[in-house]
Formats: sequence, C-alpha cells, structure tokens
Amino acid sequence: MDQFWNTFGISGFIYRFINRQLGVILVLSGIAISSILTPHLDTLYAFFINAAVLSVCCGCYEPTQLVWVIQIWEEEAHPFIQAQHFFHAFGTLVTPLLFGIYFSNNIGSDLTDSSSNAVIDATDRSLIVPFTIVGIIAGLAALTQVLLFIFARYESVKKNLDVTDKVKSNQSNGIINWSRAQLLLLTAIFLGTYQGMEICTMQFLSTFATSVEHKLSESQAAYLLSAHSGAHTVGRVIGIFGSLKVRPQFILLGNICLIICSSAILMVFANISSEMVWVGSIILGFGFSTVMASFCGFMERHLMFTNLVGTVIIVSGSIVASIFSLIIGNYIEHYPIVMNVTIMFGTLCCIVSFLIIYVLIIRKTNSNSIYT
Repeated sequence: MDQFWNTFGISGFIYRFINRQLGVILVLSGIAISSILTPHLDTLYAFFINAAVLSVCCGCYEPTQLVWVIQIWEEEAHPFIQAQHFFHAFGTLVTPLLFGIYFSNNIGSDLTDSSSNAVIDATDRSLIVPFTIVGIIAGLAALTQVLLFIFARYESVKKNLDVTDKVKSNQSNGIINWSRAQLLLLTAIFLGTYQGMEICTMQFLSTFATSVEHKLSESQAAYLLSAHSGAHTVGRVIGIFGSLKVRPQFILLGNICLIICSSAILMVFANISSEMVWVGSIILGFGFSTVMASFCGFMERHLMFTNLVGTVIIVSGSIVASIFSLIIGNYIEHYPIVMNVTIMFGTLCCIVSFLIIYVLIIRKTNSNSIYT
C-alpha cells in the first residue's frame, strides 16, 4: 500500500505550478501530522488513509530534494548528494533504535495468549512516544523551510537557465532526444531496481532475522536493522570524503562487490549462525550506502536532472519496490532466502543497465553531447 501510493508523489509535475519551497513546506507538514496521528488511529481504514497521505507526501519530497541539490551545485554536486544521503541514512539509523526500545523481547509468542495480548497492547500504547518524536522532527524541518522561504527564498541560478536554453535548442533540432530517452530508461531501471532492493531490505530484514533457523527476538531484529542502518550511515560518511578523490563509477563498483558478498554470506550462513546474519547485514549496509549518490554523481555529468528525471527515478523505485515487496512478503516467513535471491537478481539488473549506460556514454564522448 505504501509503495503504491508513493508512485503518485509526482512532484516533478506539481512543481511546475507551485513554488518548490512552498511545496516542501506542505509535504513536510503532512509527514509530521501523519506520523503523530499513526498510533492514535483505531481502525484499519483510517490507518490506510493516513498511510496513503504519508506516502504521497514522501513521494513528493523525494525527487524534490534530489533535483534541487543537483540544480544548485551542478557538476560539483557529487559530495553534496553523498552528504544528503548520509543524513537520510542517519535518520534510518536512529528510527529503529528509537522504536526498538518499545518492542517485546519474546520469541515466537502465541498471540492468542492473554498475557501476549497484554504485552502487545502495552507496546501499542507506548508507540505514541516514538511516533510523536518522529512527527516533531518532521515539523521542525517544515519550520526550517518556512524560515528559509521568508528570509532566503530560492531562485534558479542564471547559469542553469543558460544550460536549459542550450538544451531546448538541441531538442528542437531533434539531435539527442532518442539518446536522452535511452539514458532515462536505463537510469530508471538502475535506480528503480536499487531503490527496490534497499526499501525491501529495510522493510523485511527484521522479518528475515526472525524467520531463519537461528531466530532473533523482535527487539534484537530491530537492533540488527539499526546495525545495518549504522553501516549505511558510516558508508555514506566515507562516501562524502571519498567522492572528493575517487570517481563515482569506482565507488559504485565497490558498492556492488559488497552487495554481492553480503548476499552470498546471508544465503549460505543465515541458517547456520546468527552471528553471520549480523555480519552479512552490516556488509549489506555498507554495500547499499553510496549506490544512489554515486550513480547520480556519475549521471549528472551526462543527463540533465530535471523535475521529470527526478519523478521518473522515484516512481520507478516505488514500482519496483512494490513488486519486490509482493514477492518477498508472500514467502519470507517460510522461505527467508527469497530476500537474498531478490537482492541478487536486482544487483544483476543494476550491473547490466550500468554497463549499457557506460557503453552509450563512451560512444557519445567524441560528440561532447549532454543528454537532457
């Protein structure tokens, strides 16, 4: 449901009609209100409506911040994209730690037992605290944007407009439209598949850890997710500084190697050793850490990131994540390995799409064209 509604967050079109900063204020406010309301909803119908609003707001925000950073810093955007993704990873690190405190430590409790129901009821009530904290943080972010909107309103940099004019001239001559379409499609495949893998890992890693033969408790699984997110965060810190010295395609190559290695560890050792589940999950966090930022840092030199491109990236990621979630969700409790197989398949798709992109760019190097 969440990923389905996220595909409707097509802010690339919305921001053609409203001010970008004003739109960001609205969606951050929506995220804050929806987060605070979540533990207070007492019907499934109300929960789905609230989840839909939250997902649309997140879907509107995602392409906005990506395109915005690239428009501001253009060819120097790579370190800033890495920094942006670091703070996102930091949020995913803190949230499981916050919620893990309120989960039961029982393994395989019988939900029909009266004592188990009492624990669940107490947990539900206590979740008001972390959801409220998350909502307040989102509200402070919205307030920050309000202050920026009043005192430091964003205006497009003039050189961006000059590049756009040049691009429109090229498009009118019909020179690069087909090349642009090819790169845009391959970019959607790569980032859509990657986002699908990352979102599903965050969504199902805890379930995976509680479904293998050496089960972890719900609380331990939450901390495992925090360890994964911690590696994710540390990897992005390294990526910020690494992007100053290392080309993004080489950082991306290292990420893919780590993803393959971690997936192999989880496939082979997950049912043998709980320690290896921790090792594989942490390595997977490092592997995912700078994939999107490095890929965008590489592509922004060859494909102009417009609102349309940002929208295609987010929507494709939501669609793939929905498909992956449907596959993994139906089988993971009985066949946990399905998560690893899905990640390996996604990694293969990323490798193939990036190789094709690289070949297309090499062929275009001599013409000094930019795909818009």
